[in-house]
Amino acid sequence: MAEKKITKREKYEMLLALDEVKASDMLTDFVTHEIELLSRKNSNSAKQTPAQKDASAISEIIKDVLAECPDEKGMTVGAILKTEPIKAYVRHNGEGVSSQIVTSIFTKNPNDFKRTVEKKVAYYSLNYGVVEDSEVEGA
Repeated sequence: MAEKKITKREKYEMLLALDEVKASDMLTDFVTHEIELLSRKNSNSAKQTPAQKDASAISEIIKDVLAECPDEKGMTVGAILKTEPIKAYVRHNGEGVSSQIVTSIFTKNPNDFKRTVEKKVAYYSLNYGVVEDSEVEGA
């Protein structure tokens, strides 16, 4: 049976519970300071990079474009790239949106978008809360 891994924060909290550490103000201050540093480090890692901000903005634009799509099977990546909102978007590095970025957004968000292939052409549409299980497709 595998043991549960103890995090650094949990170890510091265990130290704070010890009577020897409680007796020394210097040790208590040190351990408390280390816990605060861990908290700051974890809160900074939650910030998004410029590329991640671009990807989330592009994803929202694609959702808006697909929501207005009259065709029930959806749109191809090329058709999405030709729409005005995608053409108008400029990424943080000054470049436009490429097909590789759009495809990666579809791949990373399978719960948001539905992919159907018809005659070797991939069409993407919004997935309205229906999550398909890959095991069901093979049956």
